[in-house]
Amino acid sequence: MPETSIIIVAILLFILFRELFTWYLKQNKIVEQNDEIIRLLKKIANEPREFKDSKWWQIWK
Repeated sequence: MPETSIIIVAILLFILFRELFTWYLKQNKIVEQNDEIIRLLKKIANEPREFKDSKWWQIWK
């Protein structure tokens, strides 16, 4: 009987720590993706734009 309770506790601990570990990894991935988005947005914001030469400017004139 004690062997089965040890096995059950071990399985429950495995499931619990697995969930915590995968949650932590997902959080890290989300942070990495947000950093990449911020980097790209800063890059886009610093690019010079010529609206008058664009096709959209001609349409909206």
